[in-house]
Amino acid sequence: MSNAARVFLDCYAQGKEPEGGWTFGKALSQARLDYSHASLERVNTLLDQIRAKVKPEREAFLSTPGGRNFCDLLAYYLVSFVVKKSGARIGWHDFASAQQVLGSAARLAEGTQSRIVAIARDVGVALLPLVWIEDKLFGAGLAPTCANYVAGCGARLDHAGPVAWAAAVHSLGFLASYSMFMVSGGTVLAPTLLRPDADGERFSLVAMFDDTADGALQRGRAALAQEEGGPRHAAFACEASVGLPKGRTAIVVELRCHGDNPLAVTVVFPYRAATDPHGFAIFKPQLIEGSVPAEAEGLFNRSLEAGIQHFNWPSGSWARFRDAAQAVETQARQQDRDVVAYADGRHAMTGDAVLSGRGLFPSCVIEVGQAAGEAAGLRIQLCNGTRQTLSPDEARDTLVFVARQSPDFVTACVRFLQQQAVNGSLDQTLRGAPHAQFALGNLQFHGLALERDQRQGLCLWQSAADSGYAPAEREMGIIYLEGGVLAPDPSKGLGLLRRAVDKGDPVALTRLAMMYQEGLGVARDEAKAVTLLRHAAAAGFADAQYHLAMCLQDGRGVVQDYELCVQLYAQAAAQGHAASINNLADKYEHGLGVAQDFDMALSLYRNAAEKNVIAAWYSLAGMYADGRGVARDVEQAVRWMKLAAEHDFLDAKARLRAMVLDSNAALRSQGAAALLDASRLDAGTLHELAGRIYTPEIAESLPVAFLLYLQAANKGHADAQLQVAFRYRRGFGVEMDVPQAIRWYQRAMASGSPYAGEDMGEIFEYGELVPKDLRRAAELYAKAIEAGSLTARDRLEALQRSGVATPDPGKVGGTGKPGWKFWY
Repeated sequence: MSNAARVFLDCYAQGKEPEGGWTFGKALSQARLDYSHASLERVNTLLDQIRAKVKPEREAFLSTPGGRNFCDLLAYYLVSFVVKKSGARIGWHDFASAQQVLGSAARLAEGTQSRIVAIARDVGVALLPLVWIEDKLFGAGLAPTCANYVAGCGARLDHAGPVAWAAAVHSLGFLASYSMFMVSGGTVLAPTLLRPDADGERFSLVAMFDDTADGALQRGRAALAQEEGGPRHAAFACEASVGLPKGRTAIVVELRCHGDNPLAVTVVFPYRAATDPHGFAIFKPQLIEGSVPAEAEGLFNRSLEAGIQHFNWPSGSWARFRDAAQAVETQARQQDRDVVAYADGRHAMTGDAVLSGRGLFPSCVIEVGQAAGEAAGLRIQLCNGTRQTLSPDEARDTLVFVARQSPDFVTACVRFLQQQAVNGSLDQTLRGAPHAQFALGNLQFHGLALERDQRQGLCLWQSAADSGYAPAEREMGIIYLEGGVLAPDPSKGLGLLRRAVDKGDPVALTRLAMMYQEGLGVARDEAKAVTLLRHAAAAGFADAQYHLAMCLQDGRGVVQDYELCVQLYAQAAAQGHAASINNLADKYEHGLGVAQDFDMALSLYRNAAEKNVIAAWYSLAGMYADGRGVARDVEQAVRWMKLAAEHDFLDAKARLRAMVLDSNAALRSQGAAALLDASRLDAGTLHELAGRIYTPEIAESLPVAFLLYLQAANKGHADAQLQVAFRYRRGFGVEMDVPQAIRWYQRAMASGSPYAGEDMGEIFEYGELVPKDLRRAAELYAKAIEAGSLTARDRLEALQRSGVATPDPGKVGGTGKPGWKFWY
């Protein structure tokens, strides 16, 4: 996807088109996507004009390569604009790769709007520019302006601290890693300055020399100061003694980030020299000068680590030498204290290769720590790149130790499973052969850590099931029940599922409970479903807790009990179960089984909304519309209800229309008051209010908008004159009157509107209550092009292809103005 972005933007910059071209190519060219703020206004006007004049249909427009390419180019441009202004580092993804990067905690809605996703990896923010573009082209006219959308993207990127710091701290980490590599082999580090290029995409390392370490520091500080007005940031590294324990020295890195969000910090990276008998080791860095706000600490630490890992050590690795130091420090720190241990009694250490998810997924321990006064814990990285934080109990119950300090934890874990599958015992523990067969089958069936091979995965699952391993029996049972990979065999599937249920497998218990509840393959028995769900919920399975809570909420198979229902929703919500979070919010909103608490409800709804729960969008809209737990905000209400309406949720479409009608009624009242005081208001104010009031599907808005446009037009506002002409032409808010339309089009042309001539050209091209005159239409299109229209050239070229003579530029005439004064 990153290559596609470069190709599209390069094609545009070179005046070319990609394969399939792009619709409105000439208009795009004239929009001048030059990364100026004025370009955002041009993009906004381009999309508004296309929506108003062409009225494209979403499916038809996006079904053509040109239409998709048009939207894609604007998506790449808008995010690139944000990148240039903010310094963010962006990775481009399609839906599948974006979902893989974001993980299950942030589910994207699949569709045309998520086929291009920009992920700012330093801050974990996903931008979907096609949502705004498609809303602007095909929506109800409620999308924010382009400038406001871009500003909103910048605000999202800065939510955890200035995103410009992320790139700067990333450079700090890279320079530290490079410097540490230099000294790891005994080489003396030359004081080094890191300078980013002007575009921030690349940087150079400049060696500096001095007789003493203090002198090198002074030279580095001087060089950093000289960067003001230059690149966004610069960093300087050298060796220095800063009062460290005996036998240790340090790399000192100073960073200066300039611009709207300045940052000045000095970080010390202590190490044990390669000449030490115990060998080279990297110790925990320390911030010794400057400070980082608490809300930006996460951004700072993630960016520092990313920068450290970005430098590719030709031999050895930062992690290897850091782990050597951490192992010593961790062992010393954890003496006489509780430690994190696996089920076999081994203490967890950074760098351990482990199988997570109760022995299923190859993972690596990346951090073992204990904050003062808090319980110990650890963090792991899974084979799909996601990370998890586990408590000591979770580590003991769900991790299987594989190896210490493995350079490739995925390979180590796969080999471990392969060995266990062949040589392990036949017991049902996480170290037995049946589990290893199941885990390997899971990796192959889903293509995790191993090449996807569903047939081989099924063979391994079947072997584990034949040994009586419950998870394998359950998965094989589901496959036989559903069919697909294997021919469906309901009897065999139900038998395997019951075998897993008899062994207490919570997933199997929940699946069978749902079958009894709905009468799928078994006789409906809601009471039996509840019994099965109670067993699975008691095992801590979030899905079972959710479904049991639903039964208690609705009184299905059990007496209704809101208090127990709330407890179960809370237990599942604590595990991140999205639907449970939403339903718990509902109980707090309405005071069912718990004291009514609008603040808690709002917080939970927002959490669920971020997980794309449609019901949460609907409920949030209602709270904003009614002002419950939050200040009344019709704009926010419309925003959330619009999302729910797009999925046909309950009566969301009807409520959205009511909200829009209510909002428009208030605006019409403002409009009526403005008309009474029109002589005192400037043309721009009248024009802006008319545009806010005008809603095509609300008939009452049309005459009010027309009268406001007319007042602004009489004051000489070019676009208002164009709008009056258009409304006379179409009969929007006023009786249709083509001669009046032509008079107003002529006034708008005289005022410099680039689109008045184009609209008049349409009248003569199609003979709308005037004699059809293609030559006159061509002349008017040429005038519109001269005045700055972005869409008239396509119309003129279409006439030329049909045989209409090309207007003589010297005889076309025009306004005598280089462009529309309201365009810029």
